[in-house]
Amino acid sequence: MEAWRTEYNSFRPHSSLGDLTPNEYIQEHAITPDSLFMTG
Repeated sequence: MEAWRTEYNSFRPHSSLGDLTPNEYIQEHAITPDSLFMTG
């Protein structure tokens, strides 16, 4: 089960995530302190 989970999250792109792996998606959409500032 662990091998499947690793492959699913680290190596297999998902079309619903813009062809990124879940791990790549999380890294690209991580909340940073700068992203918490509201403008306007």
